[in-house]
Amino acid sequence: MASNKIKSKKLAGYSALTIAVSAVAALLLSGCHGGGDDVSNGNGNTTSSAPSGNGNGGGTVTPGGNGTGSGTVTIGGTVSGVTGSEFFLQDNGADNLAVASSATTFTFATPLITGSSYSVSVFQYPDGQTCSLSNEAGTAGTNITSVSLSCSPWTAATAFTSVLAGSSTSGSADGIGSTATFDHPWGMAADASGNVYVADEDNNLIRKITPAGVVTTLAGSGSVGSSDGTGTAASFSAPTGLAVDGSGNVYVADRNNDEIRKITPAGVVTTLAGNTTSGFTNATGTAAAFNQPFAVALDSSGNVYVADQQNNAIRKVTPTGAVTTLAGSGTAGFSDATGTAAQFHFPSGVAVDGSGNVYVTDQINNRIRKVTQAGAVTTFAGNGTGAGVDGTGTAAEFFFPQGIAIDADGDLYVADDGDPRVRMVSPTAVVSTLAGNGSNGTTDGTGTTAEFMFPAGIALSLGNVVVTDQGTNAIRIIKRNP
Repeated sequence: MASNKIKSKKLAGYSALTIAVSAVAALLLSGCHGGGDDVSNGNGNTTSSAPSGNGNGGGTVTPGGNGTGSGTVTIGGTVSGVTGSEFFLQDNGADNLAVASSATTFTFATPLITGSSYSVSVFQYPDGQTCSLSNEAGTAGTNITSVSLSCSPWTAATAFTSVLAGSSTSGSADGIGSTATFDHPWGMAADASGNVYVADEDNNLIRKITPAGVVTTLAGSGSVGSSDGTGTAASFSAPTGLAVDGSGNVYVADRNNDEIRKITPAGVVTTLAGNTTSGFTNATGTAAAFNQPFAVALDSSGNVYVADQQNNAIRKVTPTGAVTTLAGSGTAGFSDATGTAAQFHFPSGVAVDGSGNVYVTDQINNRIRKVTQAGAVTTFAGNGTGAGVDGTGTAAEFFFPQGIAIDADGDLYVADDGDPRVRMVSPTAVVSTLAGNGSNGTTDGTGTTAEFMFPAGIALSLGNVVVTDQGTNAIRIIKRNP
């Protein structure tokens, strides 16, 4: 088990799995829909196209190919075991199909010329699940209905950890994969296209990583400051938390500046709330005050929830910058109660579910707390003992939990920093270990054979779990490995 560790200057503080690959692309007949259009999921329901920007193609399939006949065939099959969200399949690495969670069958909309090769793969998994395919590749002489997809809960046995970007060397170099460098990366968030944004704390930068591992700098000069501006004309001071909205705007917990900042996709940085002076003031914009805001999360209405760490409170910021206190007294402690009667001890991460409930990693209390929109605080998982014990609710134990993320089905993912693991918490508070074994290290591998140094931030990118491993200045990614 990792040693009890508190960091200095803060007390806290892609690629789809291809099941089979065909060398020949499918052909689109004139007048038919490509993978980028709405398609039927096999149950007569129309579903949307797969997300863009994922590097796996999609859209129109060009006529040509290796078909041997003059007719056409379709590719489809059956689905079983899906309990989670909509997911995506591909045929021949280009034809994307969105499949509803309720589907029992599927058929790709793009027909192939008779005699063409087909190869079905999982493009994006259902939340919280892993899936395997059978009869997924072959030659289509007639309509294919025999492809079979079977899904089950995602566990450590099918979770493979590797490095997405960064190396053990600290720095601020942009680049691809291990040629890029970071310096104590902390919080992170992902957009709908699978791009991951990283709060590169000691570099005072906000970085962007594509699903292919290409790292660029979105904003920040690299020097400590609190300047609004565009790109490198802006400055931050030890940013630690990030969130991304549906329009691609990035929100930053600018910790040492005691500010909440906003960055547009073009890199334009403005200050949403806070004024560089530490305090505990509810007001609007720069009249409000925070004390070491550490993490941020967004709800569907664009409200920002802040883990205001030194104030031991959860704050709420509207899109217009109006700041209120949702829960927390300003005094460190542990108390399940409502509003300011509740107590936290160094809240380090926040995530919001579809109903507006806020989940908090209560770091020093070694617990996961839940806060309703009315400010009612309860303990969701953990009992206060610092350890890496799986179990349900208060039978489970965490050790300095840091980042937290939530998927569409309510599964929580936690970077458990003190006993380095990545944990999963189901909507019924069942806690399990997805990756890591409690030992500090840099080993890539499946499930508990993988090791982390100090996992800090966590985000979900196209169904994969991405983690900032602060001790190695690397960004790690956990994918399905059936």
